[in-house]
Amino acid sequence: MVAFGNKFTNVPPLYFMLGWLWARAFRVTELSLRLFSSLGMSMACVIMWIKLRLNYPFWSTLIGTLDPFCLSDLVLTYNVEASMYYGLFLAVCSLGVLEFDTPTTNLQDSFTSILQRFNRIGNNS
Repeated sequence: MVAFGNKFTNVPPLYFMLGWLWARAFRVTELSLRLFSSLGMSMACVIMWIKLRLNYPFWSTLIGTLDPFCLSDLVLTYNVEASMYYGLFLAVCSLGVLEFDTPTTNLQDSFTSILQRFNRIGNNS
């Protein structure tokens, strides 16, 4: 937590900016730093679910999404260590996969499709 407050550490700019905003909103505590990482991992899991669900049936998507996120030793280790980089890294990589594969799925705007899916989920419940 001390290194996070030091402005001279070797951190990526996006991480530093988001982390700075997060620290101002929720203070620098162990719980808030773990939640920052968990939020990134959760976003990555949801984005990968949406991406895989566009091309594959339910059970294939379920196994393909939850297996790496829930059974991977790497994910579980970084989640226990409260490594904030990993959650942000996963979220950015999943957005990259979503954007990279957009032309093959004939989507005009993947962010719009994500919002439309969330609106459909909200309207169904």
